[in-house]
Amino acid sequence: MDFLADPGIWLGLLTLVSLEVVLGIDNLVFIAIVADKLPAEQRNRVRLVGLSLALIMRLLLLFSISWIVTLTQPLFSVAGFPLSGRDLILVLGGAFLLAKGTMELHERLEGGAAHHGPKAGTAANAFWRAVVQIVLLDAVFSLDSVITAVGMVDELPVMVAAVCIAMVVMLVASKPLMAFISRHPTVIILGLGFLLMIGFSLVAEGLGLHIPKGYLYAAIGFSILIEAANQIGRRKQAKPGIAAAGETTIATVMTPRDAVEWVDLSAGQDEVREAILALNHSHVILGRDGLDTVLGFAASHDLVKRVMAGEMVTGDEALAPVVAQPDQSARSVLALMRDMGAELVVVMDAQGQVLGVATPADALKLVV
Repeated sequence: MDFLADPGIWLGLLTLVSLEVVLGIDNLVFIAIVADKLPAEQRNRVRLVGLSLALIMRLLLLFSISWIVTLTQPLFSVAGFPLSGRDLILVLGGAFLLAKGTMELHERLEGGAAHHGPKAGTAANAFWRAVVQIVLLDAVFSLDSVITAVGMVDELPVMVAAVCIAMVVMLVASKPLMAFISRHPTVIILGLGFLLMIGFSLVAEGLGLHIPKGYLYAAIGFSILIEAANQIGRRKQAKPGIAAAGETTIATVMTPRDAVEWVDLSAGQDEVREAILALNHSHVILGRDGLDTVLGFAASHDLVKRVMAGEMVTGDEALAPVVAQPDQSARSVLALMRDMGAELVVVMDAQGQVLGVATPADALKLVV
């Protein structure tokens, strides 16, 4: 236990945890994009399975350090390039990322139906396909992570602790990352661009052409800043204005508060189940301890599937609605909802009290 009093041990642990988290970003982006194609009720499960398998692989590789060392020894040469077992794994993993990223980009840009989620009959198959893809990439990312750990510190307990701490951080960060990516289609395209860049760098490194990781992460960070600026700009431009004189306000066409259908998740699960099975609308507000504490909204059929499967409804599946003020233009609010792909607008006053909700169907009330 004397090694615990060594400041060098703690400094090495902190440095290694930081590097492991950075190296795990690739894994998180891939899991988030793969999970986005699954039904909402399966995304959290595939996230947990993917990161759990990543942790198991990293620990198994750490306990096989002697075998890891042999992977860096050349096996044969191609056109003058000596290739080791590690190089082959990196080339194959990079090629898989390039192929996967290209196919996903084609589906999304060409309007393919695959990214809208699988049909009910193929949901189980889609889940296990996603798991297999995650396992394949986990193998590549885990190898890179473990080789980094072996090269930085000598004590196996420090490596194991660093990998476990980094995985806990990734587990916590992965859920909001997945929710954010799911709500912003342009971020998915950006993430696919990252995967293509990472795939190219893996192939290049496997062929002996080293690309400093700092260059890659600097490019990723700069792209994220640009996308964040775009998101802020779009929100400001799309913010609905106050209705002009004689123009219909959103309060005129909304469903008033006393007629809003919502589910109180602070109630017992039996009461929540009964409320969900009695729903009459396609989408419903999810709240807690009163309608004014809005968690978001969800599709009624997704909630029914969850309760019929015996799963708890906790609010994790809630999607963020468009929030409007009662005196804003109905046309501009509904247009914003259409542009954002939202199914529901929550109308609130300045104190945050819910006054009602509006849906795309309310646009019919604007037709005179």
